[in-house]
Amino acid sequence: MRTKFELLVYKSNAQAYEDLFVNIMKQADLNFKPVKPYGNIGDRGNDGWCSERGVYYQVYAPESLPSNSSQSLKKLHDDFQKLKNYWDSISPLKEFYFVVNDKFNGAPPHLYNAVAQIKKDYNLSKAEVFLSHQLENKLFDLSDDIVASIVGGASVDSNMKFYQHVVDSITNNMYLRYWITISDNLFANSIESTVIDGFNRITMNMFKTVMPNVNQELESSITELMNRAQHLVDHFTQSQYASNFGEFWKRDMSWKKTWIEDQDEYLRVYEQYEDWRRELFVIHHNLVHALNLFSVQVRSYVYPNYFMGQQFTIVDSMGTLNNLQGYEAIPTTFDTNFGHIDKSRVDSIYVSVINLINYIEYQKKNAPNQFISATKVSLRIQDCDSQLVAALNEKGRVNFMGGAAFIDLDELSHLRMTEKSYLAERISTILSKTFKVSCSAYYE
Repeated sequence: MRTKFELLVYKSNAQAYEDLFVNIMKQADLNFKPVKPYGNIGDRGNDGWCSERGVYYQVYAPESLPSNSSQSLKKLHDDFQKLKNYWDSISPLKEFYFVVNDKFNGAPPHLYNAVAQIKKDYNLSKAEVFLSHQLENKLFDLSDDIVASIVGGASVDSNMKFYQHVVDSITNNMYLRYWITISDNLFANSIESTVIDGFNRITMNMFKTVMPNVNQELESSITELMNRAQHLVDHFTQSQYASNFGEFWKRDMSWKKTWIEDQDEYLRVYEQYEDWRRELFVIHHNLVHALNLFSVQVRSYVYPNYFMGQQFTIVDSMGTLNNLQGYEAIPTTFDTNFGHIDKSRVDSIYVSVINLINYIEYQKKNAPNQFISATKVSLRIQDCDSQLVAALNEKGRVNFMGGAAFIDLDELSHLRMTEKSYLAERISTILSKTFKVSCSAYYE
C-alpha cells in the first residue's frame, strides 16, 4: 500500500497533489477545512486551514522542484502575502505550513531558509516546510479502510499487478539487464540469436495482450517499444543482407568471396550493404529512445526505482564511430532519417572546410615564420543526426558523442594561433549559415 501511495505522489503535480493533500488532511484533522477558489479572486493564498488554531496551509507541487528555485520562492512570498493580507483578520495567523511535493527527495535549502525568515518576520509560533513523507505519515496513521479509500482498492491492485507482470515480461524477454552487451554487439552489426528469440516472444505476447486502458501513457510507451523492437528483429531476419550464423545474426558479407569484375557493380552491391548498416544505426538509436520513454512511464506508475533511475544508452565500447575510443550516448528524439545519405550535403561541408584549409595554407606561405607547434583544430556540429554522423565518419577523423560530431582537421598542423582562431571562426560562420546546422569550431 505504501508503494502505491509513493507512485501516487510521484505522478501528482499541481492540483492533483493539492487534492491528495486535502483528502488526507480532512481525515487526519477534523478541524481542517479546505478552501475552494472563487472566481477571479482565487483562494487568497489559503489552500486549507484550522480556523480555531490559526493554522494555515499552502500547497506547492511543480513537476520538478530542484529546477524551480526562483519560481518556488516567488510562489511562497506572493501567496503568503495574500494569505496574511486577507485571512489574518478572520483568524490570526499563528502557524504556517508550506506544503511541497518533494517526491521524497527533500526540499532545497532556500525554501527552509525562506520559511524560517517568514516565521521570524511575522512572529509566528510555528512555520515549516511540509514534505511528502510527512503527508505519508499522516495517511498511514489512519485506519486501513480510509487508507484504501484514498490510495485505491482492489481494482487498483488488479491493474497494478497486470502492469507489473507486463513490465517484468518485457524486461526479461528483451534481456534488458544485459543491454550494454546487446548495444555493443549492434555496433558490430550483430545480435545474439537468443536475444532475437526473446524480442520475438515479447512482441508476439504484447500483440495478443488486451491492455486495460487504464494508464494510456504507459500503454502507449509499451506499444512504441514493441514496434521499435520488431523493426530491429525484421532488419536482421527479413533482410537479404543479414544471416543467422548460429549463436548470432550478423550482416552477411560473404558476397565478397564472389569475384565481381565490373567495378561499378561491386560498388553498387557494397553500397547496398552499407545502407543496411546505416539503417541499423538509426533503428538502434530509435530503440534506445523508446526504451527510455518506456522507463520514464514505468518509474512513474509501476516501479519508482526501475533500473535505479539509469537511462539506457547507445554503447560503442570499441569506439567504432569515435576513433577507437569507447563512448555512450543518450538519444533525445526519434531519428526519422532512413534511406540513402544526402552525400552532397556531406561533400559540400568538406569542400568548404578544405577550401578554407587551402586558403590558410596559401596565407602561410606569405606569413612570417613564427609558427607554433599546433595539435589540432576541431569542428563541432551540434544536434548532428545519425545519418550525417555515419556519412561524415566515412570521410574519416570524426568523433561522435552526445549528439554532436567532432571532426579533427589534422591538416592544420603548424598554424599560428591567430590563423587557427580565424579558421575556427570562418568554419563556424559558413556552416551555420549555409548548412543550417548549429556548430562551433575551436582549436587546441
